[in-house]
Amino acid sequence: MTDIYGGATMTIFADGAADDNAGMISPRADSHESGPIFNDGGSFDRLVNRSLLSTRAWIFQERFMSRRILHITSEQMVWECRSCHIAESAPSLPQNGVPWLEGLVKTLRGFILSQSALMDYWPRLVEEYTQRKLTLGKDKLPALSGLAKYIATRTKDSTSEDYIAGMWSESLKTDLLWESFWDDPDHLPKRPTEWRAPTWSWASIDGPVVYSKADTILQNDEDFEPTYGGVGDPHVTLRGHDRYGQITAANLLLKGDARWVKVSRPSGPSLRQWQWEVYSRSEPTERIGIFTQDVEGEIPLDGIAMCLRAAHSDTLGSICLFLAPVEIDGEPAGIFYRRIGIGSLETVVDSEADWDVLDFILEDLGQYPPNHLPS
Repeated sequence: MTDIYGGATMTIFADGAADDNAGMISPRADSHESGPIFNDGGSFDRLVNRSLLSTRAWIFQERFMSRRILHITSEQMVWECRSCHIAESAPSLPQNGVPWLEGLVKTLRGFILSQSALMDYWPRLVEEYTQRKLTLGKDKLPALSGLAKYIATRTKDSTSEDYIAGMWSESLKTDLLWESFWDDPDHLPKRPTEWRAPTWSWASIDGPVVYSKADTILQNDEDFEPTYGGVGDPHVTLRGHDRYGQITAANLLLKGDARWVKVSRPSGPSLRQWQWEVYSRSEPTERIGIFTQDVEGEIPLDGIAMCLRAAHSDTLGSICLFLAPVEIDGEPAGIFYRRIGIGSLETVVDSEADWDVLDFILEDLGQYPPNHLPS
């Protein structure tokens, strides 16, 4: 994939086609009118960025890696390369796409990324990619594998061994802080029917994810202190030979500050349906924070969850992963967990005495938990 699109002189995109049976060329308009032309700067975005083709997940990496693209749109042909955007109706179109994305394309063409730059860019790529659609859910990781491989070759000291279920070992503490996006009522997040990625990876979600919690930490890095005691070497079982492609199992060892909490649906209109209230387990009437569930129906029926603190600020509180225990035959209880959401605890009620340093193994056993309606 990387060699094909990255090595091609030009890639032709059928942006105007309704599906793969529609063909590329649309009939020209029968008549034309003469008059002044005003370029509102939105033509490229309308014809290309918002085309049906651009909503497809596979196209994301294909467009990213292509050096030159000829877009056959429903109205006209559009040229795209790293230097310019040109349409038949306009000798120059403003490059008004996603600024950081265009910046990354240019950066990768000429420079080697630092590990810190990868930490900045990768969450943005995941946010863009997860907005796009897949016909086959099993392609969630393969449809990004070419881009991941390409970025690894352009990032200092990175190898395929550093890529873990859609994340990078050097930035894993940040990459884990994704959050399901619930604001589109027609496309609520859900798990796929077949296991394809661990619950701690964004790739286990059908639907968009955002990195708002990670952004909060990065934007207030002087206030927040990381509280993971350590991230052990993850174990990943590949389906084939491609480190960036499909996997059949994965687990991750984490060590950090943790506490048991009680979660429940909000009792008033201040929170949305996917935002749950968090209470102290010892003081069940004292609300100490909120969290966003990854998908509907995976909260333990008793509402008891493990809160693993990822970062803490004396003024802004704690950002935490929320976990539920996984029972494994022959193994002691309280060791294995799966992810169920992400949230924050308020500083005023977040006492350090309530936290213990614990070891966790995040493990799904190659299957997602049965979905149920929480009490």
